[in-house]
Amino acid sequence: MDSYVTGGHAWRSSSGKTISIKDTLANSESVYAQYKLGSSEVHKLDNNLGANQTTSATRSTTITTLRACQDINLAPDACDAWR
Repeated sequence: MDSYVTGGHAWRSSSGKTISIKDTLANSESVYAQYKLGSSEVHKLDNNLGANQTTSATRSTTITTLRACQDINLAPDACDAWR
């Protein structure tokens, strides 16, 4: 399961329990992943590490849906559709 947005790529592992978000663009905007664990509650994984850097988190339950978002300063954030 992959999700793309300008400057970001989010995906989950084959086990479905690890989510990762990579910043793919050298600009002033950070990226984050939003994800759900089977309920309607939305969780967030921030990546403020800079271009070409990835951050990950492992959960105890399966990640059912996710999407990549670009954190745009002073404007609404850009997000991919839920995957």
